[in-house]
Amino acid sequence: MLLYLRTKSLSKNDQQVETLLLEILQDMLEAQAKGISSKDYFGKSPQAYADDMIKVLPNDFIEAFKLILITIGSFTFFGFFPVC
Repeated sequence: MLLYLRTKSLSKNDQQVETLLLEILQDMLEAQAKGISSKDYFGKSPQAYADDMIKVLPNDFIEAFKLILITIGSFTFFGFFPVC
């Protein structure tokens, strides 16, 4: 769940994603203390639960722009300096 949320929310604000993950962890710990299993907590589809959480977060265009620049920069760098 942690990795899924982090990889699917690349265009979101990192701090908001981490805050959301902390809230989910705290809720899971409370549910576990009450004897509720993770299957009951997340339902039958943890992926759908995570997708719903991602939809709540607003897009951060600066983060998306940074990701695009890093990708283009990486391709450019390795295009000019081939490994072999």
